[in-house]
Amino acid sequence: MDHVAIPQTLQPLLELYLQALEQVQDHIYGLYVCGSIALGAFEELTSDIDIVVLTVKEWSAADLETLAEAHRSLLQEQPLARRLEVAYMPLQALGKARQEVEPYPHFQNGVFTPARYGDQNAVTWWILQL
Repeated sequence: MDHVAIPQTLQPLLELYLQALEQVQDHIYGLYVCGSIALGAFEELTSDIDIVVLTVKEWSAADLETLAEAHRSLLQEQPLARRLEVAYMPLQALGKARQEVEPYPHFQNGVFTPARYGDQNAVTWWILQL
């Protein structure tokens, strides 16, 4: 697969998002842009912004509140933040089916949820292996 550039219109949002994650960076193994952006099919007006954040340690209640606050701040500062769909997936969940892992933090449609499943499927695993 050829390199796919992240659309310029998303750069300010992604820069703010990376800054917000600095508060919980000790949890993060890696951050991966997936979905339509990774496949070169992003539609400026309609596509969501799919991100998988692979994590390496358990989330305490305080950590989850910090993460929720980071997303609340993003929503206030950046209109496109509502289109983010972020799965904070444990590294050991990589490549596994939903029934094989515990729910994990997730952000979708402007709502942060401390424990649910994201769009964990074969297409996501295929994109992440590249």
